[in-house]
Amino acid sequence: MNNEIFDAIYNGLSAFLTENNKSCYSAKICSMPPANPTYPLVMFDEVRNVKSGHSFGEIPDKVSSLGYQADIYGKAKGTSNRRTVARAVATVVDSYLSDFVGLHRMSFNVTPVEAGGELYRITIMYDKKIYENKKSLIN
Repeated sequence: MNNEIFDAIYNGLSAFLTENNKSCYSAKICSMPPANPTYPLVMFDEVRNVKSGHSFGEIPDKVSSLGYQADIYGKAKGTSNRRTVARAVATVVDSYLSDFVGLHRMSFNVTPVEAGGELYRITIMYDKKIYENKKSLIN
């Protein structure tokens, strides 16, 4: 896991959700399951980090393939149903991660949730390469 890159993305996403709290129903974000969750909720974590060595000239570059996962849980809020809430939050999350960070969205799936039918879950997977030597994402 690359903590510097993860922390930068996580903190940026958290700030972006706060800035856009009206359009994402004041969604909360965490990287570990909370003891007492409030909804809507975004669970965000790095789920893959595969290192490989590449050489571009005389200096060997270390490039990793990173994978991130955002699980968005929506619950009915006011007159909005759980699906509407989850999709609104997913739109804000995807906007930040795709447009501002430059992560590549690999999948966008609805996943069944066992919670008395109150929750709607969307899982979005992202992919990105990073230069380990330079600690920077590759566009």
